[in-house]
Amino acid sequence: MACYDEILSFYNDKSRSDLSTEIWWQKYIIRLMNNLAEKQSNKNDLEVTNCLILLLNLFVVKDPILQGKSIEELTLDEKSKMLQELRSEFQLA
Repeated sequence: MACYDEILSFYNDKSRSDLSTEIWWQKYIIRLMNNLAEKQSNKNDLEVTNCLILLLNLFVVKDPILQGKSIEELTLDEKSKMLQELRSEFQLA
């Protein structure tokens, strides 16, 4: 399964509405999970995991500044934003 090109192609095409984009990536996640359920191999597991990570980073991460950076690369302001985001995700005080 070569999902990377398909995901990136869709992501780079900005002519779609937000709603159709959201529907597309959610259906794509379902497709990946169905593919994972049908084929039980370690190679397939890793590929599906990487495709899911790519989807989440492109379509779900709210602050693209934090995408793809290690914690050591973040500025103090970026670390603060990241901690706020994590607290809201996990409902921490």
